[in-house]
Amino acid sequence: MDFTGGFGGGTIGYNWQVSPNWLIGLEGEGAGANIGQTASILGYPVASYKIRSFASIAGRVGFTANEWLLYAKGGYGWVDNKLTVLGVSDSQTHNGYVVGAGVEWGFAPNWSAKVEYLMYHADSKNYFGNLVPGGVASGDFDINTIKGGINYHFNWGAPVVARY
Repeated sequence: MDFTGGFGGGTIGYNWQVSPNWLIGLEGEGAGANIGQTASILGYPVASYKIRSFASIAGRVGFTANEWLLYAKGGYGWVDNKLTVLGVSDSQTHNGYVVGAGVEWGFAPNWSAKVEYLMYHADSKNYFGNLVPGGVASGDFDINTIKGGINYHFNWGAPVVARY
């Protein structure tokens, strides 16, 4: 099943340079989303599934070289979904995990740009438990994302340069 739509959000985190070429960090990120699919019969929508938001808290470890950072990350993730069938809706928050990797480039003092792949794995939840005994299981699912971003690095007492 292919979903269409988009998302946008933000990231906050902290990095520690643990050696000349190694960095560890912790990041929290969240995104509002409008990703979904609608099933229709004879042109009339009968069911829709929407991913409304997703978020994660993840650690990352990276190798630095001058103004470049190559990193891997993983941690806890969750996804908020809404399922509507014949006008009746139910929402659930799916818990799971995230794993991914990315590259970041320090292009100016206090500024960097990044590209990141992140996969959210969400565990199954039961929908419509108030209408159907035991509910209807959604099944586990994955969301694969490719994100680009611009980061501002705050100065916490030491000057920040365009290098990691």
